[in-house]
Amino acid sequence: MSRKDPELEDDVPALNLPRNNEVQSESHTFQRGGPRGVMVSGQLWRNEWVKPAAQSPRVRGDKIESTVRFTIENDGATAMGSELDAGIRWLWFRPNIILDILRRRGGHLGWYSENTGVVGLASHSGLHFGMNELGLVNVFAKDIGLLPDHAQRIWASHNVTPEGGVSRELLASQMEVNPADTSAPEIEFQEAMAFLERESIDKFGQPLLQPHPKVDEIIGNIHRFQCVERGGIFHLCKEVTRIITDRADIGLLRQHQPARDKQWRSIKLLEGLMSHLGFDGREITAPLVGAYDLRIVDAHLPPSDFDYALNLLGVEGGMNDVQRGKRIIHSVATTVKRIAESVVARSDS
Repeated sequence: MSRKDPELEDDVPALNLPRNNEVQSESHTFQRGGPRGVMVSGQLWRNEWVKPAAQSPRVRGDKIESTVRFTIENDGATAMGSELDAGIRWLWFRPNIILDILRRRGGHLGWYSENTGVVGLASHSGLHFGMNELGLVNVFAKDIGLLPDHAQRIWASHNVTPEGGVSRELLASQMEVNPADTSAPEIEFQEAMAFLERESIDKFGQPLLQPHPKVDEIIGNIHRFQCVERGGIFHLCKEVTRIITDRADIGLLRQHQPARDKQWRSIKLLEGLMSHLGFDGREITAPLVGAYDLRIVDAHLPPSDFDYALNLLGVEGGMNDVQRGKRIIHSVATTVKRIAESVVARSDS
């Protein structure tokens, strides 16, 4: 079942329960087959007795009246966290909220589509969020109202006046039951990295990028929200360079191309390998050059071709911080995928 209210297109939609003419539905049946699986998990965090407080919201689940207020209208009107379960509406937050959560114990981030995902802390289940055109984070108000008080305070510190409407992809998923058929560049990057590893092992007998115990941690740091803080774009490019350029197997790259200079390093050797395989190596590796140039800005004077480095990554002047992060990750993911495809094409020829 899904809704078809025209009010969904409002800048600040606030809906009541739908009437019959505002609901559409379809149905189907299926028989589930295959083996059954059971998962059992558990954790022991403490083994000493702690004297209880007068109220125990986390352990005993005591209900505590919320004192946190959230802005719900573009005229500045607010509501208590405990009042957010009434009606159907959304809240707006600065994108910095995602970084704030990820820096806390148990913070996690996942993606459903290009502009929707899940974020949360260990103390509660993840929240379904969306990004609107201005780079603001939208969350269903009731989901915020159901959070424990300490989590509401974290979200409230980044709450802003509604602007730019609700994320189109979030509305499509939550109200229209028609999730967007798109992919987040963060997921594209992870898939491209796995693709390159498989194909380089198949072609060369070993991965083109050397293994490292910190790979998963670094990949987890490669997301669009890195760019919302001052200097964040340089930090994102540093992580990209660490995970690709710094791990390139110099010996393997030198071994599989006849024309090479002893002074060539990772990116130049990758360019040479692509050219040796019959592709435009300079064009393919351009985003890696841009990321490397931006990486060194924190430690050195900005290069004279600073704007040129952004252009190599496809970053345009009118983009907001979140869009810049998305574009950088997408450009690098495309480069990694094209390198892998070049290896596959050469292997098949």
